[in-house]
Amino acid sequence: ERYFEEWGVRYEKAMVMDTAQCLAGYPMYIVPTIDVFEGKLYIQTGLKKDVAKQILANPKVELCAFHQGKWIRVTAKAVHDENVAAETHMLDAFPDLKAMYQPGDGNTAVFALTEGCAKIESFTEAPQSYTF
Repeated sequence: ERYFEEWGVRYEKAMVMDTAQCLAGYPMYIVPTIDVFEGKLYIQTGLKKDVAKQILANPKVELCAFHQGKWIRVTAKAVHDENVAAETHMLDAFPDLKAMYQPGDGNTAVFALTEGCAKIESFTEAPQSYTF
C-alpha cells in the first residue's frame, strides 16, 4: 500500500490491460480508479464496459504509471469481488463516480488484485521488485 501512496497512483492514470489481447489488436483501457481496501489493491469499473468483460474473460492485468522519473509496472490476477463494502469503499474514494455507479447496482465492478508483482524501474537506479 505504501508504495502506491508514495507513487500517487490514485492521482495518475494507470493502464489496465491483458498483454496478449492488446497484441491481438484489442485496445488498451484506462482505469484511473485504484485504491487499497482491507489491505488489498483494488480497481473499479462498470460491468457493462468492455474493460470489465475483458478482465472477466482473462483476469491477467497490468497497471503502469510514471512518476518523478520512475515507472511502476504491476502484474496481477484481477478477482471480481461482489462485496458491497468493497464497492462502497471504492466509490467513497472516488466520489465523482457516484453519479454513474451505486454499490450493489449490478453494474459497479471492483476487482481485487492478487498474485501480484510490482516492479519499480528507472534509467538511473537498480530495479526494485515486490510481490503481493
